[in-house]
Amino acid sequence: LSYSTWQLWQGGNWLAAVVVGAVSAATLVFAGEEIGWGQILLGWETPSWWKENFGGSTDLHGAQFPVPHLAAVFLLVIFFLLPLAWKFQSPLRLPVALEPAIAEGPVIFTIAIAAIYRELKGVYFWLSPFGDQNHFYKDYFWGLNEHKEMLIAIAMLMYALYRLPIFKQILPRS
Repeated sequence: LSYSTWQLWQGGNWLAAVVVGAVSAATLVFAGEEIGWGQILLGWETPSWWKENFGGSTDLHGAQFPVPHLAAVFLLVIFFLLPLAWKFQSPLRLPVALEPAIAEGPVIFTIAIAAIYRELKGVYFWLSPFGDQNHFYKDYFWGLNEHKEMLIAIAMLMYALYRLPIFKQILPRS
């Protein structure tokens, strides 16, 4: 995504470069959060000042910051509202330069499945008299948040591949 951002910027398409660059930055934050900004890979201890102020590990989504809500809003805007607005490009007078940044159908579908998939946990709690006190919950439903994050990571990879010129000829545009 960083390469695609650079290519768009160098080509003079600053509008698309800003959108793709925002997705690139969000992907880096997403990856950093998942590895505790190196804590998980390098095995270093959480600084005491961080533990006291923000919690046990060096990620923001476990702290008191509204990171999950900001991420949800970002995904909604970039992968749902922007493509929807693009369908009405002419009446909304959206610049044609924005087209390289618009997510393709398979990317949008994967993000939608991730959002719906996570809601299965709530449906399970609504329907199940056992709540989280059985093996089915502990073996499957407990990890739905991680499954959702993996689906979003796959969607980001798909978005990145669609931005690369070599893949534009291979992948179907929908």
